[in-house]
Amino acid sequence: MIKKLTAGLTKEEKSWIMYDWASQGYVMIVHTVLFSMFFIHSAAPALYGGTVRANGILSLANTVGTVIVGILAPILGTLSGYKGIKKLIFTIFACMGIIGTIALSMVPEHLWFMLLIVFTIAG
Repeated sequence: MIKKLTAGLTKEEKSWIMYDWASQGYVMIVHTVLFSMFFIHSAAPALYGGTVRANGILSLANTVGTVIVGILAPILGTLSGYKGIKKLIFTIFACMGIIGTIALSMVPEHLWFMLLIVFTIAG
């Protein structure tokens, strides 16, 4: 079945499919479910406004991370294509994501602001 779906695709295309599959799994599991519930549970007691405010701050962190990526993506894309360091840049950011995701489990739950910073780096 899988051989039929991937017939005619190059190795590079198959690699991008696997990367996208893994990336979406991370977003669905970590961002949408696990971290959001953990953050709201840990930050709500420390914030006045409870879960509503914690949810708003988490949304703001997601927005800041998205804006940073939106600004850096064209710059890094151009740099990687021009200088031929695409694999190096990919490896650096993949390692940042892996280390950031591991670091999420090491930040104490009462340090909600540090959780947001590590979460933005991991994402």
